[in-house]
Amino acid sequence: MFQMIFNWAHTPGERWQDRLAGWCEGSGCDAWVMRKETRDPSDYTRSWNREKANTAEFADIYDSWMSWYDRQRIEAISTGLITMRRNSRDSNWFRADDAPERIGPIGNDILQVFDTLDWLHTRRNDEELLGTCFKLAPDVRLNQQLEPAANGWHVEAGRLQRTSGLGYSSEIDPETADLLCRCNGDNTLGELLSALAARRNTHLEKITPVYLTVIRRLLSRGFLLPTSTKQILGPTRSTDDVTQDDSVNSDSHSAASA
Repeated sequence: MFQMIFNWAHTPGERWQDRLAGWCEGSGCDAWVMRKETRDPSDYTRSWNREKANTAEFADIYDSWMSWYDRQRIEAISTGLITMRRNSRDSNWFRADDAPERIGPIGNDILQVFDTLDWLHTRRNDEELLGTCFKLAPDVRLNQQLEPAANGWHVEAGRLQRTSGLGYSSEIDPETADLLCRCNGDNTLGELLSALAARRNTHLEKITPVYLTVIRRLLSRGFLLPTSTKQILGPTRSTDDVTQDDSVNSDSHSAASA
């Protein structure tokens, strides 16, 4: 495994994720980039020359750096961490997203996420995911905000939080929170969704695609861990790559707009 803190430039008309993906293409490695911050060229120049900020030569240094950025059409400069692990599969995965605001020691978390993304990479079939038992990571907590209502307290907002390592947090609705609480490694995701559909008096086929997106997102951020897989009969659909978003709500409108 290789890790490095590095900088990269943002140029017009190119997504920074696509730029970095091109660097890793053909490397034979799975790669994950976590962006920590992005600065404009002026701020970046000043930060690297702050020891000369009060000297007579600073103006010339500043102009030289800014002229070079202008010639290279650089709009911003980001800093982040890249982790690469060699993998002999026919295809490798690449992930690039923003680091969580709160970060503790992350060595074990990165290893776990790499293992989980490897697991997801080989399970693009919905049926395999529905046939898997999951459990919550031990550091997951649910924080809720309640407001007074006529018949007691009403949950106004909820947020799922990881309290160690990669401290991701995500907004979550009460029904999804209830589903996750039932992820104890004993029942498959398909069984849990069938029970949820019965409680909501809705069609399983309606809620399944939404929750599959939610589960993949939670897996990719270390909230959930796969424990075992069972063979089940269920709907089979092709799946997209994991997307990154702050929300893990099961509302179909939220999922569509994320």
